[in-house]
Amino acid sequence: MQRNKILLWLFFVVVFVVYFEGTSNSEEGRMVKFQPKGQTWEEMLSVLKTENKIGFIYFKSLCGACMKLEKNVFQNNEFIEYIESNFIPFKVDTEEKDGFALSKMFKVEGWPTIVLINESGEMLNRIVGYSPVKEYMKRLKEASNTDLINLRSEYLSNTGNIKIAMLYADELYESYDYKEAIGIYEQLIDKISVDTTAVRIYKNMAYGYYYIFNNEKAVEVLEHGLKKGIFEDEEDFIHCWLGNLLCEIRRPIEQRDYAKALKYYLMLPPKVEEFDSFDRSSKDKIRIE
Repeated sequence: MQRNKILLWLFFVVVFVVYFEGTSNSEEGRMVKFQPKGQTWEEMLSVLKTENKIGFIYFKSLCGACMKLEKNVFQNNEFIEYIESNFIPFKVDTEEKDGFALSKMFKVEGWPTIVLINESGEMLNRIVGYSPVKEYMKRLKEASNTDLINLRSEYLSNTGNIKIAMLYADELYESYDYKEAIGIYEQLIDKISVDTTAVRIYKNMAYGYYYIFNNEKAVEVLEHGLKKGIFEDEEDFIHCWLGNLLCEIRRPIEQRDYAKALKYYLMLPPKVEEFDSFDRSSKDKIRIE
C-alpha cells in the first residue's frame, strides 16, 4: 500500500512538471509571428513602408535545418521579443511557385536563408544556415548592424576599392556568411601583394570552404597559397593543416587521400605537437612523433 502511494505521488509530480513546462513554453506569441501568408512582393513593400523597421524574410524549404531553426530559435522568447522590436518578419516557402520566384530574385541558394531588406526592398544583408539560438541572435545582430549595412552599400557603389572590399569581406566572414565572403576574397587574390593581408585572405578562404564542407576547395586554396609563397613564415602549420584536411574523419573514407596527407606530414619538423590537434580517422590515424 505504501509503495502504491509513493508511485501515485511520483506520478502526480511528473504530470505537474510536464504541465508546468508546457504552459510556460506555450505563451501567446511563442512562435515568431510572421506576416499573413499569401502576400505578394508589392504587399510586402507596402507593409514595410508603414513602420520604421527592417524586413526579415525567412526563406524555407523542406529541410532539417529549417525545422531546427523554427523549433530552437523561432520559439525562443528572447528571440521573439528581439524580432518584434526590430523587424517585420515574412515567411516564404520556396516550394511554392511565388516563393520560388522570390528566392531567385534574391539569389537564395541554401536553406534556411534570412534576407534583410529596407523599405524599398533593397537587400541589406543575409544569414544562411542554422545556429543555436544564442549564436543565431549574435549573427542577426551583426547582420542588421548599421555599420555593416553601410559598408555593404559603400562596397556595392565602388567595387573597385580594394580597402572597402577587404573590410566588407572580413565583416561577412565574421558574420558567418562564408560563401559571399569567399566570392569577394577570390576577386582580391590577384590584387593583393604577398603580405599579412594576403595571408589573411587565403586563410579565411580555406576556413570558409571548410565551414561549408568543401575540403577540396580548401586544399586547393592552401596549395595555391604555398606555390605563391604566401605562407613563407608558417609553412609548417599549413603543411599540417593540409594533411589534416586530406584525411579528416568527417570525409567519406573513399575521399581521403592518405598518401598525399603523408607527403605533407613528412615535411614537418620532428616536434610539432602544437599542430597535432585535428581529427584523424580512427582506423588510419597518422601520428606525428
